[in-house]
Amino acid sequence: MLGTRIFSAESSSDFAPGLASGQRYRHSFGDKRLAIRHQELLTRMCRQQSAVVNQLSKAKKEQSSYYRFLSNPKVTPPELIYANIRRDRAEVQGKDLLVIQDQTSIGFRTKRKRKAYWQAQLGVIEDNDTPGFSAHCSLLIDRDTCSLLGLGDIVLSHRPLNTYPKEVNQQARTARRKLPLEAQESFVWALGASNCQAQLQGSRRLTFVRDQGSDKYEILTRILGEGTSEALWRSRENRQVREGGKPSDKRLTDVLAALPWSPRRPTPIRALNHYSKTHGKSVQRQERTAAIGVRYAKVSLALPRGLTRPTPLLTRPIYVVEAQEAPDTVPEGEAPIHWRLLSTWSVDSEEQAWQVVEAYQARWFIEQLFRVLKKQGLRIEDLQLNTLQSLKNQTIMAITTSAKALQLTLARDGKTFTPLETLFDPEQQSLLQALNEAYTGKTQKQTNPHDPTSLAWAAWVIARMGGWKGYASQRPPGPITMKRGLEDFEKIAWATRVLKRRKDT
Repeated sequence: MLGTRIFSAESSSDFAPGLASGQRYRHSFGDKRLAIRHQELLTRMCRQQSAVVNQLSKAKKEQSSYYRFLSNPKVTPPELIYANIRRDRAEVQGKDLLVIQDQTSIGFRTKRKRKAYWQAQLGVIEDNDTPGFSAHCSLLIDRDTCSLLGLGDIVLSHRPLNTYPKEVNQQARTARRKLPLEAQESFVWALGASNCQAQLQGSRRLTFVRDQGSDKYEILTRILGEGTSEALWRSRENRQVREGGKPSDKRLTDVLAALPWSPRRPTPIRALNHYSKTHGKSVQRQERTAAIGVRYAKVSLALPRGLTRPTPLLTRPIYVVEAQEAPDTVPEGEAPIHWRLLSTWSVDSEEQAWQVVEAYQARWFIEQLFRVLKKQGLRIEDLQLNTLQSLKNQTIMAITTSAKALQLTLARDGKTFTPLETLFDPEQQSLLQALNEAYTGKTQKQTNPHDPTSLAWAAWVIARMGGWKGYASQRPPGPITMKRGLEDFEKIAWATRVLKRRKDT
């Protein structure tokens, strides 16, 4: 009989960072040499914007050391995630944080003759054929400054190959509905939120921003039950509401239909090009200024009628905000923007409703993270490593590298100060200075406008190297432009180091 449980996950919560009895200090992975190698590999990947070990070093000895690190039994995926996401409390103290959550499937293009082996080792993605697993990521955005702080969490989850007939699968799906929430695939949302809550204590406000895949009542009660975090998500279910403390015949659409629309507001919509997990199709969205109207209401959600497990009633007030685009700003061939958003933020005015819409639009950043990670960036799905652990570990490192590239992209406007040394060492800073002089034009419009000690200043130089012309009127450089610039920068930096060593000898 087909096993009913198909969900298994690895995350930072599987690693206990405490010290053993009599131990005064512990290096990452229990070994100082491994801790140093971890930082070396992460730095090299960020500089060269590559996840392929053979491309990260010119010397065979270094390549071998990186392969050994990724496959070392001490370098477990949970501890590697912990090492990559941990941060000082001072970094988040008093900040209003948006935690942008989403999940992507990573299918590895293995050789056909070894496909069955990797299906058994890795599991498969949604097509029940391609070997791979899912990565659930949480990005931290400082809402006050619109700056990216980095990753709040990574959860890797696995699904076994299914070879059973349709009738047996239907029986298993029915049986899975009775499993505890922790044994279901949707639990990944609650697990990621719990891990973020554990390490982000001290923030002024913590709001989890999620798409339709997280719209499950039990998940909401887990995240919001303690009342210490906020949530903002796109509704997938037309949920039943309560009136007078009892379930009513009304649903969300009924409540909203009785309300007037606000005057339409010109709203910038970013371009989007990604694979939708909701309907399995490629989503293409043009960049534009859309005319969008909103309406909002305060609601109480009723328990779903089909819920079989004991679940507490969500008593916190929920606000629903509907945003809809006017037909005359919709590009040909596209569907209009139409979002029904639920949030624990108080929405008592039109301006507060727009704050909810703007916060939901921050999900664009995590779509860009996955874009950099996959085909148009690090090409993580083309990795050819020999062990299950090394594939997982290199994926974790690649996600972290993608977040660093995105951090540089977001620093480009200079609205918030991020120190240059965040991503560049003194030797690289000197090279950036020389390149900045080379790319500075004769007019003010082609001059780097940022503080030379800021990451925004470096982002201007890197963007120029990636093909951006430097004009403020031009479309701002995106993460792929930054990736190209970082690749060229590292080539020049390597050649500079070689020439310097030759001169010194």
